[in-house]
Amino acid sequence: EKMKKELLVCETPTITSFPSVAHTFAMLEQRFNTLNWLFNNYIQLVVFPPVIHEISGYFLDILSGIEGIHCYALCPFLDYFIMDKNMLNKKWNSTTNFLIDMIDQDFYVSYWLDRKYTLKNRNNANEKLNPALIYGYDTDRKAFYTLDFYENGKYQRKDIGKSQPD
Repeated sequence: EKMKKELLVCETPTITSFPSVAHTFAMLEQRFNTLNWLFNNYIQLVVFPPVIHEISGYFLDILSGIEGIHCYALCPFLDYFIMDKNMLNKKWNSTTNFLIDMIDQDFYVSYWLDRKYTLKNRNNANEKLNPALIYGYDTDRKAFYTLDFYENGKYQRKDIGKSQPD
């Protein structure tokens, strides 16, 4: 059975400084009456030490204003969930099926992809993992539609093969 689905995104969001911010603006800019909330809440940057996030180096993001609460948890236009791979594996037999199921339920997914599979010049992949926004799929082409900082560090769309997220 051939299927495809693509959720609404802005491929050129107003702010593309960091993945979490770029993805949020990509999801919300096309929706009615979200810009006022975005520009009134995305105003203060914060740097988290590596002990908070299990990635190498420091992590720059937007401050929510309430300690211990992530800024996305306060956005009235988003339902924000964090899942670990163990939880995913209990219900879905593959990452591909999980992503298709989420998109079919109108959820965007931020998923850490290995850059050696997503960049043309793999030798320039300074970071091994980067969070891509997955917002659609095409089973006929065996591809997911993603947004991330791909070639030359530009925030752009890239269709990736279904085997890559696993």
